[in-house]
Amino acid sequence: MKLLILFASPRPRGNTAQLLEKITEVFDESVEITRFDLYGMDLKSCIACRRCQKVTDSFHCVHDDDMQEIFDAALESDLILFATPIYSFYCTPPMKIVMDRLVYGMCKYYGETMGPSLWAGKTIALLSTFGYPEEKASDLLVEGLRRYAKHNKLNFLGAYGERQRSYKEPFMNAEVEKRARAFAEKLMAYDDNLN
Repeated sequence: MKLLILFASPRPRGNTAQLLEKITEVFDESVEITRFDLYGMDLKSCIACRRCQKVTDSFHCVHDDDMQEIFDAALESDLILFATPIYSFYCTPPMKIVMDRLVYGMCKYYGETMGPSLWAGKTIALLSTFGYPEEKASDLLVEGLRRYAKHNKLNFLGAYGERQRSYKEPFMNAEVEKRARAFAEKLMAYDDNLN
C-alpha cells in the first residue's frame, strides 16, 4: 500500500505527532509512506481563478509553490491520511489550503465543460487531536471530509481522534496508545483489501 500522510501540525512533537508515531509503528514493510509536513512547505491559498480547469488531464495552478509535489504523491497513493489538530473547530490553515487546492486541481468540474475527478477512487482518512469533547471538536471536520470525499469521488475510510483532557497530565498513555494502534490496524486492513 502507498500511504500519503499530510501532517498539518505546527508542533513536530505535539499530540498529533505522537499519535501519528504510534500509528506508523504498526505498519509493516508492505506500506510505502510518503509524508509532507505542511507547516514547513511553501503553500499558497487558492484564489478560485479557475485556471486549473483549462488543463483537464493533470494538475495545473497559477501558483508556483510546493503543491505539485503533493498532487503527484496523491495520485500515486492508495490511501491519504489527513493528520491535523483541530483549531477553532476545523483543521489548521495549511491543511485547509491543501484541501482547497486539491479539490480544484484534481476535480475538473468548474470549467467550461464538465471534466473528471483525477483522483476518483482514492481513499482518505482523518487523524485529529483536540481539546473539547469529540462531538464538539472534530465533528465538523469529520462531516466536512465525508462531503469532501463524496464531491471528489473518494472513499472515506473513517476518522480517529483523541482529546487532550488536561495540560497537567501527559497526552500519551496506555489507553491512547491502544486506540491509536487499533486505528492503524484498520488502515492496515484496508491494505489487505487492496491485495
